[in-house]
Amino acid sequence: ALDTSAQETTISWLSFDELNIHFKEEQKPILIFIHADWCKFCKMQENTTFKDSLIIAKLNQGYYTIKLNAESKKTVRFFGREYSYDQEGGFHQLATYLGNSNGKLELPTTVLLNERLEPIYRKSALVSQEEMKVILK
Repeated sequence: ALDTSAQETTISWLSFDELNIHFKEEQKPILIFIHADWCKFCKMQENTTFKDSLIIAKLNQGYYTIKLNAESKKTVRFFGREYSYDQEGGFHQLATYLGNSNGKLELPTTVLLNERLEPIYRKSALVSQEEMKVILK
């Protein structure tokens, strides 16, 4: 028998297509983690904050979670609009749109949108476990 009491050990990151489908069924706040492969602090946030069992449980229960590679070349649909890679800026348009702080994108950037898709939190730096727990309260 499966032990259903076992802690969830990973965040159920969604693709943009999945997000669009799920959000139609149920509106929940969205956490978007903007990262890049070469980014040390992105990896640190993934290996600490996003491995914390309390944070995993909170995110999986109450939020939709998306990882957005700032250098992705893929075109994505985000709530009816298409965003693609911006050759000039060197970043994905959606990463810039969501993560821009003082006119520039720094990585990692963590963005929270409420269920009306309004940004309620944005931080361009590593978000620690303690800080994330406060934000998700």
